[in-house]
Amino acid sequence: MITAREIAVGTQKYLISIGRISAIEATLEYARVDLMSLKPHSFCDTGDLTVYEIKISRSDFLNEIKQQKYLRAMKSCNRFYYLCPPYLILPTELPQNAGLCFYDNGEIKVIKRAKRINTIITNYTLIRLANKLSEELEMLKRENKELTTPVDKEARK
Repeated sequence: MITAREIAVGTQKYLISIGRISAIEATLEYARVDLMSLKPHSFCDTGDLTVYEIKISRSDFLNEIKQQKYLRAMKSCNRFYYLCPPYLILPTELPQNAGLCFYDNGEIKVIKRAKRINTIITNYTLIRLANKLSEELEMLKRENKELTTPVDKEARK
């Protein structure tokens, strides 16, 4: 069974390949989201902040719908999608304005396009996104860092 993390990482790679900036597990003004993306060139004109809520179990999705948790995330974005393995969620079960994407073997298929939400993206949300991207960049640097400092070179001997 696929994990939410695997779906998030696979989707993030896809989003980067189409020119979007993205962050996994970001905290916005009103909610913590599984994945968010920003189309940088259009943001100043119209805003294009998309949130993806990843679901890997039907019970988790049904619980979220019952508690209306999605409403908090929708306050912080211009588009909201559920992202899940194929057929876990049906398009007819979605809340108003929500979209649906299936993730299958590294491919993303849009089943239902999310309607645009006329949310004003606050400076707080943009700062949170910038901080999250900075954290992810630092983590990547640490993972890929070569031993180049004099102390590290001594350690190799």
